[in-house]
Amino acid sequence: MSKLSYTKDPKDVVQLVDTAVTLYHPDLEEAGLKVCALKAYKFDPDDQPEQAVKLHGHPANAVAKNYDLKRRLQTGYDCEILVDGHTWDRNASDAWRLALIDHELTHFQLSLNKEGEQKIDDIGRPKLHMRPDDFMLTGFFEVVRRHGEFAGEAKAVREVHTLIAECLKTALEQKVKASQKHSQVPEEAVA
Repeated sequence: MSKLSYTKDPKDVVQLVDTAVTLYHPDLEEAGLKVCALKAYKFDPDDQPEQAVKLHGHPANAVAKNYDLKRRLQTGYDCEILVDGHTWDRNASDAWRLALIDHELTHFQLSLNKEGEQKIDDIGRPKLHMRPDDFMLTGFFEVVRRHGEFAGEAKAVREVHTLIAECLKTALEQKVKASQKHSQVPEEAVA
């Protein structure tokens, strides 16, 4: 039988949640969103690491979950981010970890009324809804082998590849502009 354990609010995850909220999600910061951070570890009977976090039966690096009113009352949190501990520990890059946390936080969207004001639940906490991913790729290699470019899987991969390439190009252009802006020396400083 597999062994499963959890660590609540591990310092390394909490720090990156705070950083990502501040950098990329000012609306969530302003709303005072309370995120429960969890790490999950799973071991097989021989104490070998296994994937602890899954989404729809597939391995996942992390998952986000919105809490209902009862859970909010019980825990004092509005939502949670559960990361796979083994995956997190193996991917020691803070850049990779920050991107993962940013992804999970992007699922949390504040619920707004018709006037654009934030909705509040019965205990005075911000109401949330879950934003689905902009894209998901699923399919079968054998279908692509049989049908080539006509397979829906092949079309989806091409479309996502094109969109990601555009996003990466835009991000690179923004970084170049930012570095040029910071490297310019004002004339007063030279005189």
